[in-house]
Amino acid sequence: MLISLPINYYANGYAVADGASCVDLPIAVASGLYDYENYYYFLFYHVIENNWGNHSNDWFYKLNYILNKMGLVLKANEVDTSDKLISLIKQNIDNQCPIILPVNYSSLFYSGNYLEFDGSHSFIISAYDTDKPIIGIIDSNFADHGLKLVNEGYTLYKLYIKHDMIVDIWSYSNAIFSKNKSFFNNKLFSIEKFDQTSITGYNAIILDFLKNYSADKSNFADIIMNNNTIENKNADIVFEGLRRTFYGPIKLLFDIFEKASISLDDSKKKLTLEKFKSEYMDYRNGVISKLQADILRGKKLDKVTIQNLANNIILKDRELFLHVKDYMGLLN
Repeated sequence: MLISLPINYYANGYAVADGASCVDLPIAVASGLYDYENYYYFLFYHVIENNWGNHSNDWFYKLNYILNKMGLVLKANEVDTSDKLISLIKQNIDNQCPIILPVNYSSLFYSGNYLEFDGSHSFIISAYDTDKPIIGIIDSNFADHGLKLVNEGYTLYKLYIKHDMIVDIWSYSNAIFSKNKSFFNNKLFSIEKFDQTSITGYNAIILDFLKNYSADKSNFADIIMNNNTIENKNADIVFEGLRRTFYGPIKLLFDIFEKASISLDDSKKKLTLEKFKSEYMDYRNGVISKLQADILRGKKLDKVTIQNLANNIILKDRELFLHVKDYMGLLN
């Protein structure tokens, strides 16, 4: 008999380039098992933490800081044998807890990156069979699924594989994690409920953003201040990461703002916010593009220029906060 968790695939959700990393997106999806809106709450806090939060450099702490708001916890289970891996998978699914397995791309036999790309990834484990050695996983990295994508950037599919296949993926990945001294070494993550959610809706998380985050605490500005440490040889990878953190997910941020329930002058406020969204995203894209072009040309910006860029980022962020306050009816 198949024991399976009802994971929502969020067909109209977000991709890696505009939501979160391929390690974090499965966590957002899996959190939706407990409440459909958790997916959006998680990604909203993920964006604001990366941009204005204090926890962006501690992956595990940051994710639990976010999940705890929903009454959830990301538990790191130690796994050192294949028998324990299978046992913990079954145990968590029996307890209605979704599982996140961190892997290396090169371990995924169903992916175009198989034995090629050395990078971290994760997928959801959501099912097992009581009579056959079968495990159900949910992932997006299929080499050629032959299907029209619902979401071209991140479409999830379920795959049923044998125990020895999941063990091969785990052991191959774990060898790499061990060699690189990665936090993922010997880890299997489960998302568990420990309390009631403290989130009462979209208005509440936006008000939390305005109250507890500051435009003057800009992680983007801090990165700009250190841009001269970026070397030409890895510039493309670095700037792809910058766009995935400080540009693409900004659309998601505005999508959440628009989910707020506002009563006065609704259409006018939405138009004003939409106009500023284009201006704000164009500005951020322009800053990243200019820096990338300068790095590729071997040009190092002087300290005054860098400081001005950082200051302007903060000024634009202050505009953002003011626009959101106005949208929420918090300005006199």
